[in-house]
Amino acid sequence: MCGQEEDTKHIVFECPVAKIQWAMIRDLFNWEEIPDSVESFIRLSSRANIDNTKITQQTMIILLGAISWALWLARNNLVFNNKLPASLFNLTFQSIILIQKWSPLSKMKSRGVLELLVEALKKQMKETQDGE
Repeated sequence: MCGQEEDTKHIVFECPVAKIQWAMIRDLFNWEEIPDSVESFIRLSSRANIDNTKITQQTMIILLGAISWALWLARNNLVFNNKLPASLFNLTFQSIILIQKWSPLSKMKSRGVLELLVEALKKQMKETQDGE
């Protein structure tokens, strides 16, 4: 999407478009850095919480999958259809939709945490938009 040589790590973590998505997640969880690999995401996610609610590793993997899939779909839409996302927030919104679609596949006890995550992402996206 940015003209650099592409591989999965670049698309998901290193591309400037991906870094913007991860910066929003960093701010949401008050991390000191943005993840630059699956390993750093796993390390950082071990300290993830929202409103004093611990976010489980399973929930964080769903977040990783949603963001990765949204970035991958955006990349494919550019490569195959020559279409860029109208806004970087479209990628965040796409991630939220994916989490909501996948939520029924999760255990019942995880669904409330996924809802909390979705609401926190919406709030973070709004705060980021308002700060532009």
